[in-house]
Amino acid sequence: MELLVAKDVLEHGAGAAVAADGVRIDFEVARGVALGEMEEGEQRRVTAALDIDVVEAALARRQPVVLRQGQIPGRIGMEQFHAALAEDVGVAALVAGMAQIEAPEPRIPGQLGGANQVAAAVGLDLGEAEQPQPPPRRVSPYPSLQRLEQHTHRRYSRDLPNIAAGGLPMPGGRRSSRRRAALAANLGVALAGIALVGLAAAAGQDWADRHFLPTFAWSRTFQIGLIDALRVLLALAGLFLILLVRPRVARIVKAGRGGRLLVSTLSASLAVAAALAATEGILHTRTWRATQERWGSKEPQRQRDDLTGWSFVPDHHGQAEVDGRAVDYATDRFGYRVAQAGEQTDLARPTIILAGESVMHGYGLQWGETIGAQVQAMTGVPVANIAINAHATDQTYMRLRRELPRFARPVALIVPFVPLLFDRNLDQDRPYLDSDLRWHAAHPPELRLVELGRRILRYRSEEAIDEGVATTRAVLRATIALARSRGAPALILVPQFLPEEPGEAAIRHRVLDEAHLPYLLVPLDPSWRLVVDRHPDPRGARVIAAAIARALSGAAQSGGIPPAGRPAR
Repeated sequence: MELLVAKDVLEHGAGAAVAADGVRIDFEVARGVALGEMEEGEQRRVTAALDIDVVEAALARRQPVVLRQGQIPGRIGMEQFHAALAEDVGVAALVAGMAQIEAPEPRIPGQLGGANQVAAAVGLDLGEAEQPQPPPRRVSPYPSLQRLEQHTHRRYSRDLPNIAAGGLPMPGGRRSSRRRAALAANLGVALAGIALVGLAAAAGQDWADRHFLPTFAWSRTFQIGLIDALRVLLALAGLFLILLVRPRVARIVKAGRGGRLLVSTLSASLAVAAALAATEGILHTRTWRATQERWGSKEPQRQRDDLTGWSFVPDHHGQAEVDGRAVDYATDRFGYRVAQAGEQTDLARPTIILAGESVMHGYGLQWGETIGAQVQAMTGVPVANIAINAHATDQTYMRLRRELPRFARPVALIVPFVPLLFDRNLDQDRPYLDSDLRWHAAHPPELRLVELGRRILRYRSEEAIDEGVATTRAVLRATIALARSRGAPALILVPQFLPEEPGEAAIRHRVLDEAHLPYLLVPLDPSWRLVVDRHPDPRGARVIAAAIARALSGAAQSGGIPPAGRPAR
């Protein structure tokens, strides 16, 4: 026993290094990587400093025995670390067992004497100057070491069965939090992917028919094909999130790199948002134009109009090439289309007035091929063509209210309603009327990027479509009343571009049939259309003119207009 005590004194001479090690221990505690608090993947290699347990002793004087810090140079393997832990626990159990089995010999303290006589008792024969100094009654523990030992003791007490079985005492808190974070990320990405797939599935034919109006420029088949392509892309994006992104994100978060991933995701999102915001800001610095608002040298040339948005330049003559041929456009002093430059409309004689948009104006047609010129030839009554390209139904009514008083003897008023052009009746980025016929100045959209996307797809909300139907009905009723106030019948012309799509028929039914508005339906063969912009060609214009002439002739004989929806013969 004496030899053991002597060796213990020599072996623990390095205990003075504990204070120096405290600096490194403090640093390790601050990093949150004290014993057991390590990232996944670090369990196989453990760095040098290991703080062994504080076990409660059952020795003679009932003082706790501290198993001091062992210094392990370099790095040790996993098997060595398990062996070391098992040995430490075994030593602690051995000490406790020996204390319980055999009481301390009372003669040993007597033989050793006091603390200052230990060296002499074991034969060290130190000089007077070399005698060890008596230790203080109580040595205050180093603060950082005490905190670490207390933390380690609590953890080892809890994990002692795992240590004895050869397992590492890993802290459950951080691992559990990472597992919960990985589960939350997994669930969030999966829900996002499912939402995208659900949106793609919900945006079927019925939904498309409710939100995407027919368009004059594209066939319905092409439009639905474009929508279906977007649905496929949306579904593929959802599957990409579920099958590829979701497991990768979960692994990254579980490995403790979730914060880095979150920062990267937020950075990319902020970059995209900044780009969109910059683009939106640039668009707001530009003068916004309505969908059909075009200026420049394209014939027939337009000018700004405070009331309707735009009109034709008066007393102008120009040519445009349409379908490979030159087409002449000429206007009088009011901007009405005339046969040749310099000609003026006679406002005093009886006149049939044609209002509306490019179909009535005769886009792509020479004067003699237009609907107005052929009606004049068929009826023998002069025609005034006051139509303006790209006008909506409410713009036509606004122009009529201003121009109709110029005519001394209006004979009849012809206005079109084209279901393929109904979408423009909903525009509010040009002067427009509401369902109460109140005039509103142009209202540019707040989010201009969104409006550009909507223009491409022709998307409309159900509320906007309902408001457009109500406004169009009110405008057509007001147009009929305006003509009657001047003693002239009003004829609503509906060109039926065959084959008529279900969406076109639905719009015609909602706007005209449900409102009991009389109209003249003129079926047009698909071959009677221009290649460019799909307007009626000379043959289509002739069919429409003949139908108008017959309707006016019947109205003159019967004193009325054909019943609602009666097709022309």
